[in-house]
Amino acid sequence: MPKTTKSGGKIKRVRIEGGLRDLIEGIRKRGINGQTILCDENGQRWLAGGKFRYRFYKARSAATQKVMEFTRQFGPEK
Repeated sequence: MPKTTKSGGKIKRVRIEGGLRDLIEGIRKRGINGQTILCDENGQRWLAGGKFRYRFYKARSAATQKVMEFTRQFGPEK
């Protein structure tokens, strides 16, 4: 096995199989780089503005509408 250039230690490899392998392949196919969890369709990190803020407000408005419809249909919470 090759040695790492930084520490000089040997690289250890582990074979990944089964469900974990499927999960990792799915994450790689999404195109996310690094440790980004919140990202757009292109794998770019969402910042606390722009598209992220717009989608958050849009989702919050949709949830508010659903709660209002539910309240009209079943009455207020007691």
